[in-house]
Amino acid sequence: MPRKILEINVLKTSVDLPMWASVAVSADRSELLPVLAPKTLNETDTKCMVNLVKTLMDTNRSLRQHSLEVSEAANRLFQESKTTARHLEELSAQAAFETLPEDEDEV
Repeated sequence: MPRKILEINVLKTSVDLPMWASVAVSADRSELLPVLAPKTLNETDTKCMVNLVKTLMDTNRSLRQHSLEVSEAANRLFQESKTTARHLEELSAQAAFETLPEDEDEV
């Protein structure tokens, strides 16, 4: 099973690249890919590139899942914060012998 992504700039699985692609990737210069790529790919390079595309798709799927999980956690925390704020308002009002108006969400 591929590993879970725990940091940025990490693929789900390691990939082998043809030398010409490795040069562009290690230099972080995507514009070199069309310049360095051979006119036709041999069988080994083709397999490497197919595996790379598969890995990129799998990694992208994992990143979308990670983003969804973080978004859901942030939303839960936000909702809990609103609840906590309401409880603090009630406690403050109780301490001052005041009555808070009904919360429209609770009606």
